[in-house]
Amino acid sequence: MNVQNLDKSDPFAEEGDLLDDDSVGAQNYLHIRVQQRNGRKTLTTLQGLPKEYDPKKLLKAFKKEFACNGVVVEDEALGQVIQLQGDQRLKISAFLTAEGMPKSMIKIHARLMLLNLNAITAALALGLATLCAGQTTREDFAALAAAEGGIIKLNSKTYDAITAADRDWSVVIELTATSGTQVACTPCLTFLPNFEAVAKSWRKVPKTQRDQHFFARLEFKDGTDIFQRLGLTSAPFVNFYPAQKGPLLENHPSKNSWSYDFNQHGLDAQPLANELSNSTPVRIPYSPPLNYALIGGAIGTVFALFIGYYVFGSIILAFLSSRWIWGIGSLALIITMLSGFMFVRIRHSPYGGTVRGPNGQPTAQHIAGGYQNQYGAEVQIIGAIYTLLASSQIALVVFVPRLPSVARQRGATYIWLGVTWMLFSVLVSIFKMKNSGYPFKLLLG
Repeated sequence: MNVQNLDKSDPFAEEGDLLDDDSVGAQNYLHIRVQQRNGRKTLTTLQGLPKEYDPKKLLKAFKKEFACNGVVVEDEALGQVIQLQGDQRLKISAFLTAEGMPKSMIKIHARLMLLNLNAITAALALGLATLCAGQTTREDFAALAAAEGGIIKLNSKTYDAITAADRDWSVVIELTATSGTQVACTPCLTFLPNFEAVAKSWRKVPKTQRDQHFFARLEFKDGTDIFQRLGLTSAPFVNFYPAQKGPLLENHPSKNSWSYDFNQHGLDAQPLANELSNSTPVRIPYSPPLNYALIGGAIGTVFALFIGYYVFGSIILAFLSSRWIWGIGSLALIITMLSGFMFVRIRHSPYGGTVRGPNGQPTAQHIAGGYQNQYGAEVQIIGAIYTLLASSQIALVVFVPRLPSVARQRGATYIWLGVTWMLFSVLVSIFKMKNSGYPFKLLLG
């Protein structure tokens, strides 16, 4: 955005320049002030604009450049005053100075003495004209990071500046597309707060180490040429650029940049902090926020268990002390494990397969060939056979001896032995289906 295009005449032309007039007094200064509103909210005002400027067009440029809202108000004594949300003093000064306005014409008021002077230097140095004409230092970026809450907002030119070949700092850059595109980038919006959380944690690091590494963000709309240069066709993307000189090379001698692997680590903040900590001057002190839903659920569960025990305590104790309950539960767990349930879950095996039948038509297959393969349906079949086998043994041991006569006991024994024989025959035939070379068989061949 070029401020010279906001008016028909050129307010910075050499001929008739305002500062060429020795009579320029205090009334010709541009005054930038900040006012405290309710809570932490602030309001920045700009007054004293020369008549050559169109305040409305200048406001439009500010709103687009600073991503904030604002209005132009009429004041009887001060004339037209531009009001912007937030503390935009340094950005306004940098914007105007970068376009060629002398610093002596700009007066920044209010809390100027409470600000770090490096922040002003960095804001001015990162102006478009300054980046083209000079070199930005690590102190400049450190002050700008502090002024922007820990994440430096980049464009094409500041991207080249912060990744300069002779940098003595490291920087991690998030290349994203959260705005300015026709289709919303859902992964970008999901990753956005996680990246900000990690960057915010970096602000806890002592200043000496904090100012050696920076977090930055480049939106697609602000650096389309950078995305094209890097060959990026998707977002988000995170690149880490290590220092090329200076003391950081002592602990991290590698000068090669690397990219964060979202396929391996996902979009969460904790893996990002862990991976970046391998290359930052010190470890990032990231702590995940409290999971209030989990805490509330745990408290609710404990409360429900307490109430349940208070009301149904005797029934619960009788249930938990029953040998039958523990026996059935143990038997169910053993059968589940023996049937191959975990094998199928770990390998993500399909439920079944298909084979060509005698007529050439596909036929469903529930038993996988080979001892190293198993379908989900096969787990259920084997589990059912093992359950019937266990039931037959329980019947022989527990129920048959309780029959009132010897004849009935003998008859029940023959029946359950026959059931056991048949079940083992089915089991052995399944083994032979999995491997035709299996040498054994019972009733079924």
